[in-house]
Amino acid sequence: MFSLMTMCAVHFLFAAKYNVSAITSKPEKLTQGTDSELLCISKGGYPRGEIRWFDKDNGDWTKSAKMNVKETEDGLFELSSTLSVLRGSILPLYTCRVFNADGVMEKEATINIADKLTGMLLNTQRNAFQAI
Repeated sequence: MFSLMTMCAVHFLFAAKYNVSAITSKPEKLTQGTDSELLCISKGGYPRGEIRWFDKDNGDWTKSAKMNVKETEDGLFELSSTLSVLRGSILPLYTCRVFNADGVMEKEATINIADKLTGMLLNTQRNAFQAI
C-alpha cells in the first residue's frame, strides 16, 4: 500500500496602514534666530515603512532627518523622524509623509513654522504700534 503524505504550507501576508499624529516642534514655541527640531510620529503600520520630509515646493529634506523604528508588542511598527531646522531657515512649511514598504504614500502632516514664530510676530506687531 502506498502512503501519500502531502505537505502544505500556508503563508499569510498582511499589511496595516500607518497613521500620523501632528508634527510637533521642539521647543514648542519657536523664536527667530534659534535652531529647532520638528518631530513626526507614525504608528500602527506593517511592514516597516519610512518617513520623508518635504518643504512647500516639494523639495526633499529627508537626508537632513534622523528616523527611528520601533517594533511594538503587537508586531506593528512605530516610526519617528526628527528634522533639524537651523536658525535662519526661511522655509515656512514642512510636511512629513509616511510611505509604506512598497513606497506608496499613506499619510501626511504639515506644519507652518510661521505660526510657531511667536517672538517674530510679537516684534512685528510691536514695531507697527510704535510707528503709529
